[in-house]
Amino acid sequence: MHKILWIWEIVVDKTYFLNEFPVEWLKFQSINSIEWVWWPVPTALKFLQNMWCEVELIWTVWDDYWAIFLKHELKKYKIKTDFIFWKSTKINTILVNNNSWERTIIKDLDRNNKIEKIDIEKIKKADAIIFDRTEKKVFDFALKHKRKNTIIIADTSTEYNSSIIDFLKNSSQAIIPVEIIDNNKLDLVYSDIWKELIITDWKNWTHIFDWKNKKTIPALNIKPLDTNWAWDVFRWAYTWWLLENWSTEKIVKFANKVAWLQCTKKGNLGAVPEKKDLI
Repeated sequence: MHKILWIWEIVVDKTYFLNEFPVEWLKFQSINSIEWVWWPVPTALKFLQNMWCEVELIWTVWDDYWAIFLKHELKKYKIKTDFIFWKSTKINTILVNNNSWERTIIKDLDRNNKIEKIDIEKIKKADAIIFDRTEKKVFDFALKHKRKNTIIIADTSTEYNSSIIDFLKNSSQAIIPVEIIDNNKLDLVYSDIWKELIITDWKNWTHIFDWKNKKTIPALNIKPLDTNWAWDVFRWAYTWWLLENWSTEKIVKFANKVAWLQCTKKGNLGAVPEKKDLI
């Protein structure tokens, strides 16, 4: 049984669905709005439990409605947790074009101290450590104390800077969204990281790029109902098969399948594929 340690800085998303993208000096009516905690992390842990992994979540939390709600949900699904207390919960604003499903994210000001250290024994026991919205100090701390063969995966989001480059260089696999390549030349990104790149575009394809070769694996032809989790679902599904020592191409095909199965249902934990659905 694989042991997974997940380190998460909690963020709540206030999402507005619009029929067109807003411009300055005009008022726009949203057709719907949803406020939710960033569900892909608990969803990921539920999937990994479905795949018979032992999982533990270390997360930042403020003693508010969201903390109480999440603690209840995590307990219901028997997900083991450890808490690091914050001063306040971050709330981001998301604008979604309801016609194209393109998103714009307005990030909240960070008022909290960053995670710097976690229990060394938990690091040493982990077969894989996944970082979600975390900072360099705790990442470096885990690198220093982990076992040699422990897998490290970091969420880059769509940002690309010196810290992200360092995360990717020291991760077991460089998984990046296509937005990073849209804003940077592919060969330059590779020369920064100097390892095989997995480039994801949930609507169309996944590229595997290793400088000389680029192999494209098309997305499955499935009509999605809820695409909010696609990138995150792909990443944590990829982690499981990386632990199983599969080839890159085989991992990408199955991670694509998991992501699309998740997106054919609405919701989060309730939409998580079971192991029987993937074999």
